[in-house]
Amino acid sequence: MSYQTILNTLRPSLEPLWTQGLGSFVQQWRVGDWAIYRKSKRSTHPGRRALRVKANTKGETYAYVVDKFWVVDEILDDGTLVMRTARGKRHHIAPDDRNLVRPNLWTRLRWTDRFRSIAEQKHESTATV
Repeated sequence: MSYQTILNTLRPSLEPLWTQGLGSFVQQWRVGDWAIYRKSKRSTHPGRRALRVKANTKGETYAYVVDKFWVVDEILDDGTLVMRTARGKRHHIAPDDRNLVRPNLWTRLRWTDRFRSIAEQKHESTATV
């Protein structure tokens, strides 16, 4: 497999990093950007994707964080981001929410299929309207 073939395969995942820059401290969100929302949860049985699992004081439940893979669907006039989930739900999130992060290069490569399925879901929903 040639270098050019590999680059063409990875281009959709890497292109946003080239256009937005790697060292931007101010997060300028655009429609279609990939995002990870770190959602905190509590339960008696954390799932396999649970991160930073901590037992609560009495030991009956656990507090943990789960990474949610979302795509920016819309940006409202006040700057609020409307995020679309893998199942088509929409959440309104402030752009400076500390739980909202851009995926780094490794995360983009690892979870490309998950982000692409969300992006394709939008195209399917607009095509059926």
